Amino acid sequence: MRKLRHIITTALMALTLLTWSSVGWGQAIFVEDFNYEIGDLPLTSWNSANSGTAIAIENGSLSYNNYFSSGFGNYAKMYQGLDYNRSIGTINSGSVYAAILVRVSAATATGDYFLHFTQSGTTFKGRLWAKTSGTGVAFGIAKSGTTPAVNYSGEYALDTDHLIVMKYTFNSGTTSDDIVELIINPTVGDAEPAATVVASDNTTTDATSLTLFGLRQASGNAPTLHVDGIRIATTWADAVKLAVPTINASSSLSGFTYMVDEGPSAVQSFTVDGVY
Repeated sequence: MRKLRHIITTALMALTLLTWSSVGWGQAIFVEDFNYEIGDLPLTSWNSANSGTAIAIENGSLSYNNYFSSGFGNYAKMYQGLDYNRSIGTINSGSVYAAILVRVSAATATGDYFLHFTQSGTTFKGRLWAKTSGTGVAFGIAKSGTTPAVNYSGEYALDTDHLIVMKYTFNSGTTSDDIVELIINPTVGDAEPAATVVASDNTTTDATSLTLFGLRQASGNAPTLHVDGIRIATTWADAVKLAVPTINASSSLSGFTYMVDEGPSAVQSFTVDGVY
């Protein structure tokens, strides 16, 4: 009897794993946890775009509740100096998301952008800004332009880890109808929420495609900040990935053990689903 119980239990476990595997494993275009030695950001995965002081890899990491790319590796300190970019392939349809952990320690009232997508060269499409009024940090978004073509959020706490998601959506109606927006501090594991901030210049010329993601260290108005846990993906779930899988299973089973000629029913079924 023990052998029969073992076989049935094992079969049920295998069924659970098979059903769970069909849910799928999310994939990002690239993930950057800055798992490098302390010093300058190396030019192994990133390319330099100009000259100046390198982005510094420092001991520590940023974290955000339930975010998969949280607390890994080290983090990068950005201020003024060398700009970097990295290939994201060629994206010209649908949406692309950049999820980033950001901790701003200082910013100016004018502000400047520190992250962006790139069509090619210096044609930036989607720029993430930071500025302050003296009590906190406001995050801004622009499709193409610079100040004053930037829409800003309300202010968030300085020296605090925030999860920022920049989204670029390709539309095919005209050559100036793509949408760039910003989602700030979402609840990881929930469906994609409404945008916190939508770019005010979304009627400017669209990108033909996006090929690079850039880290920018501006000059006089650059914010001082750390970034970590970057995830670039074409779906919300893959960018804002949940750290722990959510597993849902029906509870209508009457038992996993079947006693010959005694029951319960020899045939039972249940459903396992979830998000990973």
